[in-house]
Amino acid sequence: MTLMLYYKKSTDDGFTWSNEISISLPTELVIGESRNISIACRGGYLYVAYAVAEDETYAVMFCRSTDNGTTWGGHKTIAHSLLTFPRPSITVAEDSVRVVYCEFHYDVFNYTDLVYAASGDNGNTWHSYDHINFPAPKNLQWPDITTVNNRPHI
Repeated sequence: MTLMLYYKKSTDDGFTWSNEISISLPTELVIGESRNISIACRGGYLYVAYAVAEDETYAVMFCRSTDNGTTWGGHKTIAHSLLTFPRPSITVAEDSVRVVYCEFHYDVFNYTDLVYAASGDNGNTWHSYDHINFPAPKNLQWPDITTVNNRPHI
């Protein structure tokens, strides 16, 4: 099932909600799977990681809002040509945005690679692709990430 991703916000503790704002690009094939979107915030900035289909593989995407969710941009591809659905998770601390996702490898061992990516400039550029738990148990599918004192915890 292909979907668009939308954002809504409440400014009164959830009694009323804003109109929907599309955050994914119209050309993206967002997949309707559980745990396909992760959102984090810092001040008026919101950060989103999600997965899309590209031909017969998947990609991990990123976008952000710098105005409390009114407008969205900064769309970047964090990873592409993934063979399985990655289920990304995102966190932010100071100007560091961090994402973790799973990549399953089909080879002799059939293992899951837990991948960590970081941006030190609010998601403008991505680097620090670290392979954690290499190889991990093949049933590892739901990574989560948070920061404590600007240090990642997965």
